[in-house]
Amino acid sequence: MTRHLKEQQIRHVASKWFKRLRKETADPAVAQNMSDPAQVLSRKYGKCGDVLGWGAFGTVRVSYKIDEKNPSSKQAFAVKEHKQLEGESDERYHRRVISEVNISSSLHHQNILATLDLLQDDKGVECQIMEYFPGEELHSVILHAGELEETESDCFFKQLIQGIVYMHEMGVAHRDLKPENVLLTTSGLVKIIDFGNAECFRAAWETEARMSSGICGSLPYIAPEEFTLKEFDPRPLDVWACGMIYMAMRTGENPWRAARPDEDEKYKEYVEKRKTEAGYEPIECLRRRQCRNVVYSILEPSPMRRLTAHQVRSSEWVKQIPLCCPDTTND
Repeated sequence: MTRHLKEQQIRHVASKWFKRLRKETADPAVAQNMSDPAQVLSRKYGKCGDVLGWGAFGTVRVSYKIDEKNPSSKQAFAVKEHKQLEGESDERYHRRVISEVNISSSLHHQNILATLDLLQDDKGVECQIMEYFPGEELHSVILHAGELEETESDCFFKQLIQGIVYMHEMGVAHRDLKPENVLLTTSGLVKIIDFGNAECFRAAWETEARMSSGICGSLPYIAPEEFTLKEFDPRPLDVWACGMIYMAMRTGENPWRAARPDEDEKYKEYVEKRKTEAGYEPIECLRRRQCRNVVYSILEPSPMRRLTAHQVRSSEWVKQIPLCCPDTTND
């Protein structure tokens, strides 16, 4: 995607939230409290409390809104306080956050964390309001448990793919899939999070996907074409990342550091051995043949030959995976 198109996209998606803000401030009840943004935030979603997580782009806290009619009842929300980057102008900061929120709020799927609102606090910090689920990132689960059981890995993978299929159908590519951006609730429900690098590759009125450009995401999960091509379809990037996440779940580690055969000996070994009868050992150790075949086809170095998310979901292996979470259903 060219810089000009990216700027156009940001301006376009920002307009929705600017219009919403003007509409809300036209409400006298809301306008009365606009002099104190912290009051607006706490009135709608309660006061922010414990930190759930943090990173380079902000901090996520939990807030609790007490039911005025039933004070013993309260609803929890996750509030992401977006950090303004060093050297980033105010306008660029607000538009970046609004772009992320507009994309994530347009997605409504059981395996994607829902964005509910966007408000500013009393310091001008953009606060993204999301649904809250107790749980932890898949990254933490892998760190603590090492390799996961086959049934767990398969169930989490199937839910992840269901979310990606929906996302791609909606014209959105995540572009930063990794275990840190996969939330596991206490009931085993998968929620895809963090759309800071997401792109709209096709609008509702378009039939052809726009190409993307530039290296994006965490190094072990970046598809090989990002290192070699100037432009590429963003959808196969997400599929590749899903394959890497599956291998991380099954083995407890990343197979290689970067998908660059000229710089990473482990990836070079994979590219060479996947063509042989003996195959690549970490994948060959997967118990089911159908599983091995799909994983090889997901981690296909050529994006043109790589399976699509829809093809992965429709494979016999994935169709036969039972869902381990009572809160989710087959798409």
